[in-house]
Amino acid sequence: MLAFLWAFFYALIESFTPGSFALGDAHLGEPSGFMHILYFSYTTLTTTGYGDITPISDQARSFVIIEEFVGVFFVGILIARLAGLYPPVQK
Repeated sequence: MLAFLWAFFYALIESFTPGSFALGDAHLGEPSGFMHILYFSYTTLTTTGYGDITPISDQARSFVIIEEFVGVFFVGILIARLAGLYPPVQK
């Protein structure tokens, strides 16, 4: 769900500032444009970053940085929460 939220942010950025993302030969105005942005959001959120889609504008780059931090902290908080649910076994 986080990836969808960030994908909508990126779609808004692209609608206000066209050309914010370099997608190679694909264009965000096409029907498959949102799928490209969703794919970019998942690769950014998981910090995989294949490099085939690149943020160009300063606004897009700023949001990408924030999404990367959210992805890293989400995993850390999730693991800490799960570890806190189960107390250590006493012998």
